[in-house]
Amino acid sequence: MPGLQMMKGFAQKLNRALEAIGFKRDAIRLSDEELRKPQFAHYLMASERTAALRFVRENYAGRIIHSGPDAWKRGLQAAWGLVNY
Repeated sequence: MPGLQMMKGFAQKLNRALEAIGFKRDAIRLSDEELRKPQFAHYLMASERTAALRFVRENYAGRIIHSGPDAWKRGLQAAWGLVNY
């Protein structure tokens, strides 16, 4: 299944990238405008220099609260624009 292999490859790359950036939420979720504020200058520099951080930021779909497996699944589907699946 090509789709499944693509998802597995993406998941591996995402996991490695998150590990490489130390799971820093602010570095991921801040908008480009917010990164330009003085208090986040270190994240701006990191986002410009670190491929792993750029990858995560480019693929960030939004914050999803995971209060349970079903709520997490619905949140992912909504973030990815997948409804009725």
